Formats: sequence, C-alpha cells, structure tokens
Amino acid sequence: MKTLHSGPLLHRLAVLVVIASWVGAALALPAGNGPAQGVPAPGVATVVWDCEPFYLPARSRWPRQVALDHDGQRLLALRIDGLAVHSFQVEGEQVFTALDNERIALDLAQGLWQSDFRGKARGQGPCTRSGALPQTATMPAARP
Repeated sequence: MKTLHSGPLLHRLAVLVVIASWVGAALALPAGNGPAQGVPAPGVATVVWDCEPFYLPARSRWPRQVALDHDGQRLLALRIDGLAVHSFQVEGEQVFTALDNERIALDLAQGLWQSDFRGKARGQGPCTRSGALPQTATMPAARP
C-alpha cells in the first residue's frame, strides 16, 4: 500500500499544491482598468512628463515617465513608470518623492529630474511635458 511518504505520490501532491497556489494568486490580481491599474477617477486630470535622466556612475540614460493626477486644486496621485508612489511632497513647482531606493526631486518649472540612490548613484536630466493639458496650466497646490 502506498503511503504519503512514498516518492511519486508525494511528488504529485507537491505539484498540485504549487498549481493551486498559482491559480489562487492569479485570481487575486485586479482585473480591468480601475484605480489599481493607475487610471485616475472621473474629474481628475493627468499631466504626463517624459524625463531623460543620465545616471552616474553607470553613465547611462534611462527614460522615465511621470504622471501627475490632480483635480485643479491639488496633486492627488503620482506615478513613475506606471508605479504609484505612496507619498510625495509638493513645494511650489517642485515635487519630492521616492521609489524603491531612489529619492526623486522633480522641478516642474525648469523641467528637471534629479535623483539619488542613497549616495551610490545619481541621476539628472531634462523633463518635457507630453500631456494633453495646455502649457499654461500650473501645478496644483500641495495636498492638505
């Protein structure tokens, strides 16, 4: 009689457990274009900036995209390369945030990206506005 400790039966059970965990994880993913996908709510405008920072010491250019969601009064959300940042600070025309180990400062008046990887590497480069809003629109005030 085969027991649970026998080789082939234990192997089959382990494979079934792995497959079940993959299916469970797939079912837990958000579907469609909702807030989890980075789509702003109705009444919220998005301004998109394309940035080209040059990183040292790697000596490489890395295109980055910044999406700023606002309601005309204040900045509501910020996404970098499609990833939502959890916190940010607005000071005039500057936005400060972090993503992973990169501390990022965006100067929207000058169109400039500056970042630092905890002293190990730095990035700096120009940003151009590519969103559909007119260039005369100004950055909304800081969040309350």
